[in-house]
Amino acid sequence: MIDEITIQKIEDYLSGELSDEEAGNLISKIDNSEDLKEYFLESQKLWNFMGSADIIEPKGDYVTKFWNNVSREEEKRNKSFFNFNFFNRKWAFVSSLAVFLLLSTIIVNNFVIEEEKTGYVYDAEDELLINNLEDALSMNSSEQLNVYGPWEDLEN
Repeated sequence: MIDEITIQKIEDYLSGELSDEEAGNLISKIDNSEDLKEYFLESQKLWNFMGSADIIEPKGDYVTKFWNNVSREEEKRNKSFFNFNFFNRKWAFVSSLAVFLLLSTIIVNNFVIEEEKTGYVYDAEDELLINNLEDALSMNSSEQLNVYGPWEDLEN
């Protein structure tokens, strides 16, 4: 198993950062271990391959073109139908109000239809009875309840 310090020293050696003494110590260490020798040869091939690659320099206006492309992509994303940033508070309020009105209409219609199915509808006599009872209860006196009959007989 190769430790991290040795791996770092091999990378430093291949990049030319080690002194002659450190390089000599590393080479002797590599010669004594088969695992290190194999790792060193593979690393050396990789460094040689990277050294043979052509270096591509970007053009001078690369940064400007990059940010222009970013701006264009942002504009495309903002114009998309699925971007809901164009809704402001007014439209959010209007849409939620429309949903509220629609749901309340459905609920009210449902209860009115259910009431019509039962066949029970208040008539004038029912209203008169409810109003008389309300007036009698609001007076806070038992004498007013005599309108509905002899209450004293019920107490005995």
